[in-house]
Amino acid sequence: MISLLSFGIELWAAGKPSKSLVPTLLLHGYIIYIFHFCILTDFKGSLLTKNANIGNPKMRFWLAFSLPLIALMVMTFSIAMILATQLTEDTVAPSLSKFAALLCGIVILWFLLSLVGTMIPAAVLNKPIALGVTLRRTRKTFFPIFWRLLVGPGLYGAITFSALAVMAMKEIVPNPPAGFSDVTLTNGAYSVLINFLSFYTSALTAAVLSMAYLRVEGRPNADHTTLASH
Repeated sequence: MISLLSFGIELWAAGKPSKSLVPTLLLHGYIIYIFHFCILTDFKGSLLTKNANIGNPKMRFWLAFSLPLIALMVMTFSIAMILATQLTEDTVAPSLSKFAALLCGIVILWFLLSLVGTMIPAAVLNKPIALGVTLRRTRKTFFPIFWRLLVGPGLYGAITFSALAVMAMKEIVPNPPAGFSDVTLTNGAYSVLINFLSFYTSALTAAVLSMAYLRVEGRPNADHTTLASH
């Protein structure tokens, strides 16, 4: 359902990433909030119906959610610019330099999430997300988070990305639709699949961060209604 909604946003934007950026991030952020909430509170209710036990993400969550993304975009862009100025087309293909920048950006994101990622589950539980409090947890969570990100969403993402890259090189991947009029059964199903894989990666990452937080802080004693009302 969420993958379909994300696909609908892409069609509404008609191939303009700048137009779809904000609603896509809001949707992704809310789903990540739900992932964390369910793990942290051991929520057993239905997510298909409106439930008063699940509150809306507060500003502290959006702050914790956006900081790693902003850092990722800044670092990836900076690395891409450095590669563009230092490397020429004679030494490396432009597509390869972009891939290298993206790979470096992902590793940096893993490092940042390992360093301050526990502020995201803390924000979901309305706990303090100050840098000092977060770094105190980091001493116990950095390496458990980093290697779990590596063998979890990292390995899964690498396998998925490699498979999609091979399919693209063999030209068996349909072109994404530019609008509602371009949707076919093939490109529609493929686009929804890509969105599903993206959300699944986010779910794996949320599981790693939430379990690391619980490992240090323990499961909250407050009931779901109290958490939702804050």
